[in-house]
Amino acid sequence: AVSTEQQWALLRPWVHCMQLLQQPIPAKTLGQESLAAEKSHCKAIVAVEMARSTGNGTWDFPSCPTLQETFSLLSGCVWEGEELIELELWTHLSSSALKQHSYEMACSCAEKALNLKDVRELATAKKGVKDKRSCTKVWDEYLSLVSSLHGQSM
Repeated sequence: AVSTEQQWALLRPWVHCMQLLQQPIPAKTLGQESLAAEKSHCKAIVAVEMARSTGNGTWDFPSCPTLQETFSLLSGCVWEGEELIELELWTHLSSSALKQHSYEMACSCAEKALNLKDVRELATAKKGVKDKRSCTKVWDEYLSLVSSLHGQSM
């Protein structure tokens, strides 16, 4: 099985390549059929990346999920052991919602991300002593960013 971290590393540039090539994301990639855990993570990642690329000055996807649909996909995933990725995705979705002037959605996403601060210690402890400092720093940076987004969305 491919880890969520590896899926994320592959799906992010894939979405951006599809955008640069002006190719729509196939509907089956985001469809609701067979939401196995692995597929639901993929769908959530693709939806967040599509939301991030909307309105960035390049081609917009013709069938981009709404912010609410993306919120639902992301909420429906279980991120056990992948809390940092979850934090990053909620932060990116909050930023996208703010960019689209959807302040209530931006606030909801930021709150979801801020709720993850309680699992930071457990998540960084899993990474091992060597990685702990850099992992903690990334957590702190994302929590700082999402706190700022939360304030801007109020």
